[in-house]
Amino acid sequence: MNEIKAVFDIGNDTIKAVVFGKDNDKDIILAKQMEPALGLKKGKILDAEAFTTTINKIIENFIKKLGGDFIEEVVVGVSHPEMLAHRIIEGKRIMQDEVGSDDIDHLSRIVAEISTKNNYETIKIVPVCWIIDEDKREKDPIGLKCKKLELMADVFMLPKNFYTGLIDAFDKVGLSISDMIPNVIAATEIAIDYDHKDLGTVLVDIGKNQTSYVIYEDGYPLGYGTIPMGGEDVTKDISIGMQVDIKEAEEIKIVTTEEEIEAEKAKIAKKSGKRDIETEKAAPLKSSERYASASSASSQISGKKERRFTVTSTSSFKMVLLEPKSFEECPRLVDSLKSKKPVIINLERIDMELARKIFDFLSGATYALNGNVEKVANNIFIFAPESVDIAGKITEDSVGYDIVEDPLKKSDSPWR
Repeated sequence: MNEIKAVFDIGNDTIKAVVFGKDNDKDIILAKQMEPALGLKKGKILDAEAFTTTINKIIENFIKKLGGDFIEEVVVGVSHPEMLAHRIIEGKRIMQDEVGSDDIDHLSRIVAEISTKNNYETIKIVPVCWIIDEDKREKDPIGLKCKKLELMADVFMLPKNFYTGLIDAFDKVGLSISDMIPNVIAATEIAIDYDHKDLGTVLVDIGKNQTSYVIYEDGYPLGYGTIPMGGEDVTKDISIGMQVDIKEAEEIKIVTTEEEIEAEKAKIAKKSGKRDIETEKAAPLKSSERYASASSASSQISGKKERRFTVTSTSSFKMVLLEPKSFEECPRLVDSLKSKKPVIINLERIDMELARKIFDFLSGATYALNGNVEKVANNIFIFAPESVDIAGKITEDSVGYDIVEDPLKKSDSPWR
């Protein structure tokens, strides 16, 4: 057995690892293991010692299983909420009649040199295509005749402190990382063949706390993105919607067929004494939610200088005003939108990360319902269903932090 390679998937919740070997030129799995990602939370290594201990535990178990074989190469797949991805196009004139390997190497070096950003480390440069004379796209330009050659490439970067923490952890167990790969890129190579990339495909990688995606068309990636919501949020929504605990919600989430879902519902209904989960009414709204009949609204909220609005509808409606205290209140707010009730939320008094998460959830739901969102003041918003029109005018500039604008100011990356 030779060419022993270990591949690690560093997630927010778990660390998964597989060891491959070559046998008659075929890759075979020699060992695999999964451990809780101790010391790691939401892309930050909070306890370097605990994180290194987890890596070392996996390596020691591999050594026992492999006997005398030595791991020669370590590849690490990563997902990170602050990973940056941006596209670069760099070109050069071709002095000879046709493109040679020297031209390819020259452009590749230039892209690597200019792909820098403060407090970030470049982990992967993925060539998208080569552009011939500003017109034709090619996967392999060597031997083609042209006057100008351009390289279009996607550059992926990790926060430097997280990158350094990974390097240090593997160094302490006697191994060096030969390559780092964004998990969404690795998933693309495994899950999508060229025909599907050519036809047009979206790959979605759902993690515990975030969801990454890549869009392909005509064989080329159009772009990448990430959403700060993942499988854990789905589990919580199931728990709230079906009024079951988190463990049962997780079991429902991982079933794969309609029959299994119905069987799981019946089991939970029997356990809880409910006859029909689907018709179970949602819990009543809390006393902190105040209703106001309205065909128009103009108000001052939280003592701020007002932003005047006219809210019109083809029928009478009620407006929901709320200061949410937790993410678990979001599904009932979406139910209000489905019932044609505009929702005003005040997010000033809660943690910024939670406020952003609530705003993103309600924005996505409003978009799906063909509604619209309007800012009233700093971190105070109206979410209106399709049947309600909102016209507004700012009477005074806002002050204080803003959950919508701040994240975008920090980064122009499509990953934010």
